[in-house]
Amino acid sequence: MSKGNLSVPEGVGSHQTVYVLTNRKGKMLAKAICLAAVLTLSQTATAQGQPLDGRTGFDRLKRLTGSWSMSGGGSRGVTTYRVTDGGKTLIQDEAGQLTIFKLDGDKLTLTHYCARGNQPRMRLETLSDSKIAFTMYDITNLSHPRAYHTTNLELVFLSDDRVDLIYRATAAGRPSTQVVQLTRRRS
Repeated sequence: MSKGNLSVPEGVGSHQTVYVLTNRKGKMLAKAICLAAVLTLSQTATAQGQPLDGRTGFDRLKRLTGSWSMSGGGSRGVTTYRVTDGGKTLIQDEAGQLTIFKLDGDKLTLTHYCARGNQPRMRLETLSDSKIAFTMYDITNLSHPRAYHTTNLELVFLSDDRVDLIYRATAAGRPSTQVVQLTRRRS
């Protein structure tokens, strides 16, 4: 049975939506629909954090360069950011506790040199205009598997002059969250 440019295979009722495209225009339409589906799925995957281009995230992080007043999370003081290594590394100095953000090709990773003496290493998990999130993939110098260690770091960009650092950690199997507020210092 034929329905315009579409034909319905034998044995399929007209109320069912299984059609076979039979002419050139129909085949072009099918290709266009497939291409639209692929583009939609690839945009959805990127929005959900995969695949991520670390260069975009690193460019956003480099805008942190300078000095910031720090409060919250039991901390007060100054946090500084500076770019080094030919523009491929960003060093965050949070009152003596360092986090090194590293761009390796299109991969963005960090190593957090915790005041507790361990060094969780994390990779980019999600990226948007307002948030960059990292998740731990391994850790060095952990004294015991149940010892305190940071497992995630989120940078939430509230404005060009206001950023929240959200540290998620675990100790003795219990999760904890520490939020540090940064406000850009003006000279």
